[in-house]
Amino acid sequence: MLMLATNNFSSKNMIGKGGFGHVYKGYLQDGTVIAVKRLKDGNAIGGEIQFQTEVEMISLAVHRNLLRLYGFCMTTTERLLVKKIHQEKKIDLLVDKDLKNNYDRIELDEIVQVALLCTQYLPSHRPKMSEVVRMLEGDGLAEKWEASQRAESTRSRGNELSSSERYSDLTDDSSLLAQAMELSGPR
Repeated sequence: MLMLATNNFSSKNMIGKGGFGHVYKGYLQDGTVIAVKRLKDGNAIGGEIQFQTEVEMISLAVHRNLLRLYGFCMTTTERLLVKKIHQEKKIDLLVDKDLKNNYDRIELDEIVQVALLCTQYLPSHRPKMSEVVRMLEGDGLAEKWEASQRAESTRSRGNELSSSERYSDLTDDSSLLAQAMELSGPR
């Protein structure tokens, strides 16, 4: 059924890729639009644990901005996650309407990936400005994005950070905030 929905995982239907594998857009028989994440190598060492962890975490996560797990498929050769795509959340809506589709979709996806990397929860996980410039010039984004996606899929499994590291980041934020307020104040 998922082979049919994605036209045999056609490259024309690929809408993303990351540490987990490739993501394909598909259409179920009832017209539901889905995203199917396909594990790169279902038999890879740790692949099954990674898959099971992702299924568990997605099943538990509830937030209005998160896609809910629609289903999954696990065979001897395949590991697939299925999420329902909500059409009202199109990335194209971020683009200025005056451009009238006169932009590169791949470049738009890369810009959004850089933006998402820059808005990670902990400042220590965000790229430095010099890294951002390099990524926007096409150097290192794929690796940084894949690393971020791998970390994201395992981050929820346990507390990666000790509480002291968490507080250290908050302290760093506070001192940066104080510096910013001081610099932006009246002269």
